[in-house]
Amino acid sequence: MLFAGCQSKLLSRNIPVTVETVKDLFIGKIKDRNTTLVTLYQEYNEEYEAMYKVLSITYTTY
Repeated sequence: MLFAGCQSKLLSRNIPVTVETVKDLFIGKIKDRNTTLVTLYQEYNEEYEAMYKVLSITYTTY
């Protein structure tokens, strides 16, 4: 999970975004109660779309 994914999850739950809270979410201290397979695919696609928009990956990879 990239930082943007952690940041949006924390903000959606009204948790302040700090280095500590990002780390806690990443290692599982903060449980993500809405994680489904569809949600994971959406996050994955959003991350790759963002990378494609800044030209760090090709359209084929996206």
